[in-house]
Amino acid sequence: MNMLSGMKPMKSGSEQSEQAAARLNQIATRLLRLARSPARNAGLSSAQYSAMGVIFQRPGISLVELAEHEAVRHPTMSRLVRALIQSELVRKSANEGDRRANHLELTAAGRKKYLLASERRIALFRLVLSRLSPGAREEVLSVAESMAELVAPHSEES
Repeated sequence: MNMLSGMKPMKSGSEQSEQAAARLNQIATRLLRLARSPARNAGLSSAQYSAMGVIFQRPGISLVELAEHEAVRHPTMSRLVRALIQSELVRKSANEGDRRANHLELTAAGRKKYLLASERRIALFRLVLSRLSPGAREEVLSVAESMAELVAPHSEES
């Protein structure tokens, strides 16, 4: 389930690549902290926000598919979804053909909460990007898209 499985590591060894990796780690930590705040302010954990994003994009997704998409074990996702159901943010419905299979969708309250957190998150990134020159903004987005393709070539946008 590791999203990096199948990737061949670059030959490192150079001090420059080590410094670049350390710097990327620092930047990613700061960006993740920034990205988490809107979800947290909406009363959602990062994992809940992420799972709700997948359900928003793919209504009717099964619990198994959701766990695979989020690269977590089934029991972990089951606990997370159970909490979302108890909070009335997600609804689970049985598959007509297979009663063991469940389909997940956001409730009206879940959709509202997800969209609010998502809009706030986008506004934060819009603010950060607005402080860059148009050329730098395009470069950042190009590099980010390339990195996203490297780490999750099989996954859909969430």
